[in-house]
Amino acid sequence: MFYLRATINLGPNLISWWSCKQTMVSRSSTDVEYLSLFAATVYILWIQTLLKELSVSHQITIVLCDNLSVVHLAHNSVLHAKSGQMELDMFFVRDKILAKKLLVRHIPGQDQWANLLTKLLSPTRFSFIKTKLNVVDLPLVSHPP
Repeated sequence: MFYLRATINLGPNLISWWSCKQTMVSRSSTDVEYLSLFAATVYILWIQTLLKELSVSHQITIVLCDNLSVVHLAHNSVLHAKSGQMELDMFFVRDKILAKKLLVRHIPGQDQWANLLTKLLSPTRFSFIKTKLNVVDLPLVSHPP
C-alpha cells in the first residue's frame, strides 16, 4: 500500500491537508509522486486565486518533496524516456515554476513532520520534529481525591 499525503500551509498555519491510500501501485514511485505534485500544484493555484480575490498577500509557494527524482523532473526541461505518461503534468508544473508561482524543494524523508505520527522514530528525532511543530510538554497536574 502506498500513501500520498500533503499539507498546505499559509505561513505557520495549516489550512488544508489530504491523504490517499493507494491499494495498488502500477507505476513507479516517481510517477505516482509526480502526480501528487501535480495535484498539489492545482490545489495551490486554486488557493492562490482565492487569496488574491480576498486581497490577502502571499509569497511564492514552496512545495517540499522527499523524492529527489521528482524535484529534478520538476526543474529539468529535458523529458526522460520513462516519463512519457506524465508529459502534460510535467509541462504544467514547470510552467508554474518558471512563472514564479511555485518553488519545488527537496526535503529528506527523515525531516518530514508527518513522520511524527506515522513512523517509529528515535527519541532524538522525535524531539526534534516535535519542537518544529511547537508541541510542548504540559506538566501533569494531580487532582485532589
